[in-house]
Amino acid sequence: MTKVQFYDRADDRKLKFAVIVTKTNGHWVFCKHKDRNTLEVPGGHREPGEDILATAKRELYEETGAVDFSIEPVCVYSVTASGNFDGQETFGMLFYADVKAFEKELHSEIERIVIQDDLPNAWTYPEIQPLLMQEVQKRRSVFIEEVSLTDDVLAELISLSKDWEAENSCYGYRANQRDDIEGNRIFLARDHGQTVGYLFGKYFESENMKSIMSEGSSCFEVEEVYVIPSRRSAGIGKALFEFAADTVREEAEYITLSTATKNWKAIFHFYLDELDMTFWNARLFKRIRKGGE
Repeated sequence: MTKVQFYDRADDRKLKFAVIVTKTNGHWVFCKHKDRNTLEVPGGHREPGEDILATAKRELYEETGAVDFSIEPVCVYSVTASGNFDGQETFGMLFYADVKAFEKELHSEIERIVIQDDLPNAWTYPEIQPLLMQEVQKRRSVFIEEVSLTDDVLAELISLSKDWEAENSCYGYRANQRDDIEGNRIFLARDHGQTVGYLFGKYFESENMKSIMSEGSSCFEVEEVYVIPSRRSAGIGKALFEFAADTVREEAEYITLSTATKNWKAIFHFYLDELDMTFWNARLFKRIRKGGE
């Protein structure tokens, strides 16, 4: 009998394995070993003296060829089985990764990667890895991932922006069209297949912004970040922002944005207090006379 358990943390010295539940463009990524006809989640043993995050990144590259990705720890897991390490409880770290680019060739015992929407019917470790997948889905009920601009994604973003326009919560906001979205990096928050929020933006080099940064600094401008009303105040906006920031960090020194929200007190609290952004400037107005007088 195999027993799988989950913990929020454990002594780092006990962590012997890293398993990385992986997606790309919203699809699951699995590995097919050269000597097996089953599928498995990327992962492997920790090398002596290796940081467990380094283990996860190395195994993800070796087993899938991932070269551009974001990765985050989910929790600690353990396996106890009579035929495994003399029945002792062994520990590993469970990660989640979103991959944006793969190498064309693999350089390991993995024959190929399989990208699909459904979970495998034939698992290499059927008593362990399905449970790891379930735990990731439970702990990350909302998945944040970068996606390409497909027709389906475009339709979703336009539909959500129409809802945003109907809220009348921002001065001058209008629903997006294709031209507003093309050329941006797009991040979606999904809960069991439903898109509950999005963020998109693009790179630029700073001009005439010397009061806060050097001329020509690399920046990522958040054009829009939106969460559906029923899921606000649940950390989704923060998760979207932090995921995007981690993803663009190597290309951008700064992340910037502007806001025209009518509920400015709440949004300033969100950006300044929760996201630790720095205030730059503001444009204010006050009506002092009625029109025509």
